[in-house]
Amino acid sequence: QIDRELAEAKRMTEKMDSMEIVPLGTYVLVRPYAKNPFEKLVEEGGIIITTPDGSFKNPDTGEQDTEYNLSVQADVIEVGPACKYVKEGDIVYYRRACGVPIPFFRQGFEVVAEQQIHVVINEGIKERFNKLNNNGE
Repeated sequence: QIDRELAEAKRMTEKMDSMEIVPLGTYVLVRPYAKNPFEKLVEEGGIIITTPDGSFKNPDTGEQDTEYNLSVQADVIEVGPACKYVKEGDIVYYRRACGVPIPFFRQGFEVVAEQQIHVVINEGIKERFNKLNNNGE
């Protein structure tokens, strides 16, 4: 049994370079960051440090909350053919519960529906969205 599993693992590893993964419909394939790359920077005595735990005062409850409970930041790897706004290379924010893990060669991928994405970050994003909206696409 172990020899058969090792042979299958070797065969799949050899195929990894030629295999492709593409989301369908309006799904977006992303690779979440381990830590928010846009975390607020704090300057103390001329030294810039990041906030250590990602905690903040929640404006709705007034209680301390952590970023972990709210959102995920991720690189867009691929987009489905029906995606309108999100493109490969964008960075997106989405609610943690909306991401579905996609185990594919331990790449750390998740898939999320385009309509579940709250924010898109990239250069020229406003111009890209304006063109889409003005063309009625």
